[in-house]
Formats: sequence, structure tokens, C-alpha cells
Amino acid sequence: MKWLLLISACLLISCTNEQIIEPIPELWQVSNSGKGAFEASVAVSDEGTAVAWYDDRDGNAEIYLSVYDTEFNPVAEERRLTYSLEQSYEADIVWAGENLVVAWYDVSDSGQSIVKLGLWDKELNLLWEKALTGERNGRVPELLNVNGRFFIAWIEEYDNLQGDGQWSDIRGAWVELTGDVSVAPFFIASASNTTWNLNADVNQNNMVTLVYDAAYETVASELYLTLLIQTTPITMRFSADDLIASKYPDIAYNGDFAAISWHDEREGNQEIYFNIIDLSSLTKSSNAVTDFELDDSAIRVTETEGASFGAYLTWHNDALGLAWSDNSTGNSEIYFRRFDVTGNPQENAVRLTENDSDSLIPSIEASNGHFVLAWNEAFIDGHGTSENNTRSEIYMSRQP
Repeated sequence: MKWLLLISACLLISCTNEQIIEPIPELWQVSNSGKGAFEASVAVSDEGTAVAWYDDRDGNAEIYLSVYDTEFNPVAEERRLTYSLEQSYEADIVWAGENLVVAWYDVSDSGQSIVKLGLWDKELNLLWEKALTGERNGRVPELLNVNGRFFIAWIEEYDNLQGDGQWSDIRGAWVELTGDVSVAPFFIASASNTTWNLNADVNQNNMVTLVYDAAYETVASELYLTLLIQTTPITMRFSADDLIASKYPDIAYNGDFAAISWHDEREGNQEIYFNIIDLSSLTKSSNAVTDFELDDSAIRVTETEGASFGAYLTWHNDALGLAWSDNSTGNSEIYFRRFDVTGNPQENAVRLTENDSDSLIPSIEASNGHFVLAWNEAFIDGHGTSENNTRSEIYMSRQP
């Protein structure tokens, strides 16, 4: 389409051993679970850096949080935020001035899952907490601070009573700093029961864009993008219905240009790709759903013997930082690479971890001349399990 500008078409960037700087940068342990700490979410601001995760050290999955100042000295060491009977999972966190807003979802013994949102001060005292879902199950919330208002999206059970259980909805709401819901939960897009990853960012004109994967009217999971103009969604598929799954996209805006990363196996091995696209010419009058494909112009980041997965990215001025996991060495390790605005690499890939555990699911943000990353180090049973011999802790690093 004419309004879509693709940058660095067909640029191949391989991540061979010769291109990897080994190891290891400054990194430190955030959690002291002694059992299982998973799914880190990092947020940065002029106030400092905050890291949230879920932790089952007390026999129940609960949300924990640590706060650091701009020099990475602890302001509030790890603190348990939730105390419910339910299992609390997948925290997402943003700053709100000196306060912190956290989204997560609770799962009861009966299987009901409820999306929740809460506000804590910098010393981690609870100011308010509320549930955003009710009768239908909600999960994997995504949270944005948009000029002091909070946009939250989540995946919810299918709204159509004729549904066969295969589909899900993506819904969203707007919440004020006071905790008041200014825009009640509304439908955004259709997804599938295989959709377990939802990411979003907002551009300079306050247009929210969500990315996710879904096996929705396609054979395998493919990549979708939804732009929200006020509460009007415009949804497009941007990977080909090629029988090969494309999974776990992330998005980060730099002005009107959006960098989008994902992984898929279209070349026979699970590798990381990204693209940089210009969405500036999309207007309110563009109300039709139109698909476009980024596959042919995608920038390939990895070319390894193992699987590369979990690619997450952010901008720091005109530098794009991309982090992912790769298991070519036997264990999954975290890698980081920096690119310019055209998608060309500014440096070789850096391996951030080298240990006997699996280094998984990096969260990345930028602050004060650094890229800040947080992830979990999982021993024995790996990510997300609840076996007694599972051990996992949250770690953090910063890249200049």
C-alpha cells in the first residue's frame, strides 16, 4: 500500500558466533525468591527503575516489586504487593509521576481469571486497587501511561455465545490516576485461544497500537496490529498466512515510525525478525480492515543452530535496542543488539548471560543513556512450572 513505508528492505543480519561479543556486562540479582520468580516487567522514568514479577516463594503466585533510583541503588527492596487467595500472574508496570501502576491477573481454584489494576507509591504503599473483568475470564494485561491516563488491554473469553471456544476477544479500558474508569471496557479485536502475548505502545500523537499473534482465520498463528483512534480500532494482519507460525510480536514507537519484532520458523529454524514501518499516513477515515505483509522486507536478526525466541525492543533516541533468548549453547541465554533508525546494526550482538540456567523473557526499557533489561534465570524445570524443584530468580542488566 502507498501509505506504508518499509525501511531496510531485505537486509540480512545474522547472529553467528563471530558476531557475538562474549560475555558479560554488569548484571545483578533483583529477587530473592529461593523458589520461583518469573515474567519480569521493567519500567523506567526520571524517578528511577522499577521491576515487577510474579513469585511463588510463599506457596502461592503473588506479584512482587523492587524500585531503584537513577543510580540503581535500592529505594524499595523487593516487596510483595498481592495477598489474595488466587494465583497472581504476569505483572505489567508503568510509572505515574512518583507512583507506580501495576496490572496483573488473578486465577482462582475454579479457574476464573480476573484482570486487576493497582496504584502504589514509591515506597510501595497501596493507594488503590480494582478489578476490571468479571463474568468472562481475562488474562495477560498490557498497560500504558498516556499523558497521565492509563490504557489497559487484555485477552478475554469470546463474547459471542455461538463461539466454539476457539476465539478470544481483546478488550481495553481507560483508567484515571484516581482509579476511576473513564472509558468502560470495550471491544478492540478478535484473537484466539493461542494468543498469550499482547504488547502495545503509543506514538507522538497519542495513538495506541497493539500487536499480538492469533490463529484467527489463518491456519497457523500470524501477526496482527490494531491501531486505536480514540476507541475506534483498525485491525490488520501483517504476516502471511503461510502455514508457519509467527509469534510473540513487540512494538516500540520512535515518532511515527514503529519497530516491530517477532520470531518464526519460515526459514526452517526459529529465528528473530524485525521491521521498521511508517504508520503516519493512517487517518481516522481509514476504517476498513486491510492486511499487509512485512515478511518479504523483514530484517533477520539471528541465524543460529538453536531456537531464538522472545524478542523485545525499545528506542533510546534514534537507537533501537533489541533483546531476545537463544538456546544454541544448550541453555537459553539473553542477547542484546543495537540498531539505527534504518535497521542497520550499530554493534555486534552481546551475550548478557552465560550460566547453567535458562535465561528467559527479557523486558527492556531505556533511561539516562542506558538500555535497562530484566529477565528470569530458571533452573531445572524452566519457565512457568510449579514443581518443587524449580528455581528461578529475576536478574537485571544495563547496556550503555
